[in-house]
Amino acid sequence: MSQRKRSLSSADSRKQIDEYIALSVDTAIGEMLGEAVVDAFYVYMNERGVARKEVRQKVKLFCSILDNTFGIQSQPMQRKIAQKLFSRLGLAFTPIRETTLVDYVATAEEMLRHVEA
Repeated sequence: MSQRKRSLSSADSRKQIDEYIALSVDTAIGEMLGEAVVDAFYVYMNERGVARKEVRQKVKLFCSILDNTFGIQSQPMQRKIAQKLFSRLGLAFTPIRETTLVDYVATAEEMLRHVEA
């Protein structure tokens, strides 16, 4: 039974991370580019195969689209999204130069696994 509880907890945790990533993208994009851009940004992302709730599952593609769209400004955007995510999850955020959102998401998931254990 405890194994089942752990599975449910893990699934809930992934669902929560999915929502927190989406909210973090909303907030970061809104702060950096303006609130009016957020909806247009999601239309653009959706046309390229990444829906709002799929960012965690398609984080590499998401980052690639950011890189191709925003060039050098993609890195601070990814860092800002990660900062918002860590804050929502109650985790300490340490910015690391040249670290991508892919790495930050993996780090957050690993930190949460240790907290839940």
